[in-house]
Amino acid sequence: MNEEELIKRYEVMTDCWKFLKEHCRIEDSDDYWQRVLYESNKLYEKHGKTAFVKEQVVSVVNELDRYFKEKNGGKTYEQKRSIRN
Repeated sequence: MNEEELIKRYEVMTDCWKFLKEHCRIEDSDDYWQRVLYESNKLYEKHGKTAFVKEQVVSVVNELDRYFKEKNGGKTYEQKRSIRN
């Protein structure tokens, strides 16, 4: 890996950190999860839709989901939503 490739990976990881930080106050709402999905797709597109970018972005979204489940008795947002309806 050359210096340019390394810098690109650094930028991806930095943006993923910012994304996690921006969304770490997880909300129990459709609007929140729609924003997460929309912005994760923008991040994926911004960095060229590579396998590396996809893995990093999906990892952050999975972490948000994991944390939500941990705080809600193991239920995903969709499961909680179906209980309410």
